[in-house]
Amino acid sequence: MEIENKTILITYPNRLGKNLSELEKLLNGPLNQAFGGVHILPFYHSSGDAGFAPSDYEIDEQFGTWQDIEAIAQKKIYWLT
Repeated sequence: MEIENKTILITYPNRLGKNLSELEKLLNGPLNQAFGGVHILPFYHSSGDAGFAPSDYEIDEQFGTWQDIEAIAQKKIYWLT
């Protein structure tokens, strides 16, 4: 896969809305052409360190579900977590 030179959005799941669902609506709505991909910072249950100390690898319910991640991934060129 060839990666194009595009801007990547790096964000926590609750910075551009309350959760991943709201992030998906922004990325596939008003921000649809603004980014070539999205890097979503940790969204797992965490004991600290702003999510970088996951206690398990299940999505924290306050952020959403794997279906929300899949919805974001469907429209973006690539995504990272």
